[in-house]
Amino acid sequence: MQPATRTGAATRLLLSSPGITSRNAAVMLVRDLSNLSIFVVDDNRQMLNLFHTMLSALKVRNIKLFLDPADALDALRMSAPDLVITDWNMSPLTGMELFHRIRKGGEILRPDVPVLIVTGYAEIDKVMEAKREGVSGFLTKPVSAKLLYERIVLAIDDGHASPAPQAAGT
Repeated sequence: MQPATRTGAATRLLLSSPGITSRNAAVMLVRDLSNLSIFVVDDNRQMLNLFHTMLSALKVRNIKLFLDPADALDALRMSAPDLVITDWNMSPLTGMELFHRIRKGGEILRPDVPVLIVTGYAEIDKVMEAKREGVSGFLTKPVSAKLLYERIVLAIDDGHASPAPQAAGT
């Protein structure tokens, strides 16, 4: 994906892939995600790198990656991201356990932060239970940049997220 032009709060992206030439390139209007702060938590370094690549392609500038959910919790005590993306199946803390600790609050700066859960196993009963508990959305592996973008926008538009206020002078 390459930015073509900027218009207000949206960016036109040219989507290039095999079979799409500059003559018939698919163009879509998308939300500007560049001001979002996103934490990604996964105990698999390759998945973290993949998310970093996709989020960077979506022009997210503030991305923090965590191999250990405990490190993510520590960071959530010091900063308030706009969104957390976490793997469901991690050790020693699962994505749902991380979600519950975030919602419990305590020293977490933003306990209402939207949380997207990534899973390789979309068991409908577990997904429905997590949704009832307030998880903002799900991504099933393999994850595409298009689906990632859609889930981020839904989480933000759902009222669970809005970009964190910027401190004066930043």
